[in-house]
Amino acid sequence: MRIQWAPADRFALITQVSFPAEVAKLEHVRAGGGFADRVDVFYFETRSSETERLIEELGLNEVAPRELENILNHPLAPLRDPPDLSEWKGAARYASPDRSNFIDLVTDASRSRVIIRLGSI
Repeated sequence: MRIQWAPADRFALITQVSFPAEVAKLEHVRAGGGFADRVDVFYFETRSSETERLIEELGLNEVAPRELENILNHPLAPLRDPPDLSEWKGAARYASPDRSNFIDLVTDASRSRVIIRLGSI
């Protein structure tokens, strides 16, 4: 039997960081686990201060924002209604230094729209 977690609870379980209390347009998909690579993708809108908190508490570093679309195009966990990242002028990408349990975060210039991809290899 598969346990169904609320997106905020699943995020906290995986990262040990609390999910923003106030979000809009939340979408979450997950795939894998067990013997397969696990991936969770979250899209939401929140206050910029919450985005900054997530970046800090997750220990993320800014990286080159190349291939932003790839964060949305995971074959096992596509979002149902993904945002158009070509409209995110000034987008920034942050990533965890650990690539076996990775975290990718992309946010727009206002830091109010956020995509987070969590996974393990």
